[in-house]
Amino acid sequence: MCHHKAPHRSWECDSKHKHLYADKPIRVPETYNDDYTNRAKDAKVAKMRVAEDMTYRDLGLVQPDGGDWVASE
Repeated sequence: MCHHKAPHRSWECDSKHKHLYADKPIRVPETYNDDYTNRAKDAKVAKMRVAEDMTYRDLGLVQPDGGDWVASE
């Protein structure tokens, strides 16, 4: 197989694609709130969820005092 880019961090696109979807709405996918009950164990334990695994660095933001993760309590 030959892929354009591995789907791992960092999630930034090339600067030439920065405005590719600027004028288009992006809908939340049907699987956004998937609880993985009907999927393989590996999919459930993978560290790739926006709410649970995204860091401030992934978003290009400075981390405030406190948690490392965007959705940490």
